[in-house]
Amino acid sequence: MRSLVWRRNGRVVRALSLQGGSRRWLAVPVMAVALSVAAGSALAVAPRPAGAVTYPPLTALLPADPAAPAVIPDPTITRPDPYVTWAPGLHEYVLATSSTIYAHVPTWTSRSMTGPWTWAGDALPKLPSWASPGSTRTWKPSIVDINGTWTLWGASALGTSNGLCLYRATGPTALGPFTVDTSPAISPAAFCPAAAGGDIDPEPVRARDGTWWLTWKYNGNVSGQPTALLSMQLGSNGEPVGPVHTLLTSDQPWEAGMLEAPSFVEDQVTGTWWLTFSAGDFGTPDTYQIAAVPCASLGGPCDDADPVHLVSTNSQGPGPGEQSTFTEFNGDMWMVYNPNGPFVDPSDRPLAVVRLGFDAAGNPYVGSPTQDYVPSIPEPVESVTASAGGTGYWLADAQGFVTAHGTAVNYGDMAFGALNAPIVKMVATPDGGGYWLVGADGGIYTFGDAGYYGSTGNRVLAAPIVGMATTPDGKGYWLVGADGGVFAFGDARFAGSMGGKPLNAPIVGMATDQATGGYWLVGSDGGVFAFGAPFYGSTGGERLNAPVNGMAGTPSGHGYLFVASDGGIFTYGDAAFHGSAGSMVLNAPIAGVAVDVTTGGYWLAGIDGGIFAYDAPFDGAG
Repeated sequence: MRSLVWRRNGRVVRALSLQGGSRRWLAVPVMAVALSVAAGSALAVAPRPAGAVTYPPLTALLPADPAAPAVIPDPTITRPDPYVTWAPGLHEYVLATSSTIYAHVPTWTSRSMTGPWTWAGDALPKLPSWASPGSTRTWKPSIVDINGTWTLWGASALGTSNGLCLYRATGPTALGPFTVDTSPAISPAAFCPAAAGGDIDPEPVRARDGTWWLTWKYNGNVSGQPTALLSMQLGSNGEPVGPVHTLLTSDQPWEAGMLEAPSFVEDQVTGTWWLTFSAGDFGTPDTYQIAAVPCASLGGPCDDADPVHLVSTNSQGPGPGEQSTFTEFNGDMWMVYNPNGPFVDPSDRPLAVVRLGFDAAGNPYVGSPTQDYVPSIPEPVESVTASAGGTGYWLADAQGFVTAHGTAVNYGDMAFGALNAPIVKMVATPDGGGYWLVGADGGIYTFGDAGYYGSTGNRVLAAPIVGMATTPDGKGYWLVGADGGVFAFGDARFAGSMGGKPLNAPIVGMATDQATGGYWLVGSDGGVFAFGAPFYGSTGGERLNAPVNGMAGTPSGHGYLFVASDGGIFTYGDAAFHGSAGSMVLNAPIAGVAVDVTTGGYWLAGIDGGIFAYDAPFDGAG
């Protein structure tokens, strides 16, 4: 079956399937899906009126040419076992590969998945202490941001043995430099059957609920044993917890006893996880290929009775394999892999890049890597929110993607959900056990113990929503529009607004007075409007170097501060000044400010996810 997958803003919507042989077009209705979950549950989405959303034209992701499916950015450079991630702080993609003669973990950067790729250096300057000195067997790296910590997983040769063991390393950026974690939980003694060949090909994957899992290969073929693809859940600190799950074993004849390179990709329409992997006899390239099978969950089981064969020997080279997958913020799905010659040198294993899609039957297929491709830049960070104890914070971007830092817990997000309007604000519950996301249309999304008390998602607004604040007990909240209109829900008391009144500048934020239960609004000129709360001052009428775009109240309720897009800080009442970025040259404008309730310090967040901490702990950037 050949199928066309249609996409809106990069998101997949089923449309048509072309039946092989009969050439019969099957129409699959394109439906608008409304999601509704009871208040107080993990996710609550306010109802939207029919016809409220205008979608851009649909674009079909056509199947790739099976004879030459991939873009090969540079056939003269060996890039074995490739893995790609997006680094917000760099505004670039990062490509990491297995070791070569010039690096343990070679890395490159690019502004486009299809290249060109620029050499960036060795992400792992020092091998694990247990690794074979000078070994070139440091294989299959994966680099991801796990709960605010850039994490590198890979495998390296254990001493003089023939086996390889997994390592975990952490670093300040996606390019490192990474330092190996010496925790006993992931030491070879606790986590590696080296005598039987060991473990290779680790790759983390993030579930929709915010939890992380690790997949890898048991390398049994080294000792003449069957191979297996395994998974295990990772804890909030990124280290393994819980039992090991067997996803697949090499029990199918076509696999020739070899499975490797496990990498999950999710069908964003059905929510089904598919495990992509390489299988076959690597020494007989025409049998080595890339396939995919559906799985019940990230912990399996997976069904390989009827696999989908994605890429096999073609004009770009025999024995394609060692693949990994990558899903962008806009929903585009990619797969990178290695064909094996013919190139300048038959041993060359260059990077090959294709897109992935899902057909009308829900099966994955290889799509054109160049059709209508415009490099995707992830959404800007819109909000920073402090945890209840002041020992962590969350960042949320315009798509609703949430990252948790320090002790803050990720309770989920809207990263792959359908939004009618971009996310503009994130607010934590008073106990830190959950949070709300609010869209520019006033749609409310609840996570953890955050309750759903209503929204403006089904109203026609005079101006977009720009801010949100919760009541002191967390049983209600206010929304504010750019025109100063205030909407109260739950036990939030309406104390007044600027709606319908003349403003010198649009409203950009609001904050709760924890002492009175009232609230403040702030305009982009720093003008402050107090409702049921004392007025402590403003910059209204003053000339600012940059517009104000965020506000926060102090824990006592006797003061507030706001931040300008250049990082300038303005404090009033009992809000103390701890420093600012106003005199710095920033990589990106500041998006917001959050107060550390323990120290009284604060964090500033840039739209690129950069964090500036002032008398508050730095727990990583977005």
